[in-house]
Amino acid sequence: MNKISYGSNGSVSSIFAAGKPWIYPAQHNTAGVLRGGIPICFPFGTSAELFNWPRHGVLRDTDMVSQKYANKQKYISKSIPLRYLRHPDNDSKKDFRVDAEYGYEFVKNTFEMTVGLKQINSSIFEPVSLPSNLGFHPYFITPYDFREPSRATIVKIGDQELSFHQRQIEECSKSKYFMLPKSGEVEISIPLQGTIKMKLKGFTCVYVWRDSFEYICVEPVETPVELFNTERGSWLPYSKDGEFKEYKMSLTFIPVQ
Repeated sequence: MNKISYGSNGSVSSIFAAGKPWIYPAQHNTAGVLRGGIPICFPFGTSAELFNWPRHGVLRDTDMVSQKYANKQKYISKSIPLRYLRHPDNDSKKDFRVDAEYGYEFVKNTFEMTVGLKQINSSIFEPVSLPSNLGFHPYFITPYDFREPSRATIVKIGDQELSFHQRQIEECSKSKYFMLPKSGEVEISIPLQGTIKMKLKGFTCVYVWRDSFEYICVEPVETPVELFNTERGSWLPYSKDGEFKEYKMSLTFIPVQ
């Protein structure tokens, strides 16, 4: 039986599928820092000199309204305020408002989440874009194999294959990004757990890091943080026709046999 739990902010707190848990449950660690679940981060990667929102944005701290339909779950939040302290158009303050919608669906052992964003308040006569860098932040459980401590979690991103030893923590605590292949596919093989096949749309890279042997984070992000708020980064234009910009992630869980 598949089971998902959600937080008041509409993000996933935990996932149980194919007879086992796959997402490290959202909780505070011994240092009081929140870890776990699948937080939705927007705008991801910011500067306090330019914006009035935290480094991982405002969405993960925004309460959402829940709507449930059979095996589908939806969350909505309207008119989320964002202040840009020094917009590049004229180096002045600009206030934005964004509508957000989250959709979740679980069919067999495949979980799919969709996020839609819409900028709603730019002047019709002078539309202004908002720097847009959405990211998902899944914490995948990595059980420790005491019988074979040399085993490693393998992350495949296109032609790249990354290996993370069970005891490899400190050198992985600084996240690094890797560009996605055109297919948007990533594969994560975890000892004692199984394989997670990740399929992405709306993202160009993934960040990989861990600060605990209990989980590993493989985070799809719209553009590398270094490109945020630049011409090469992504922007959320005023949605004159009311259309949402969409981001999707599907996770297929294949337990070890």
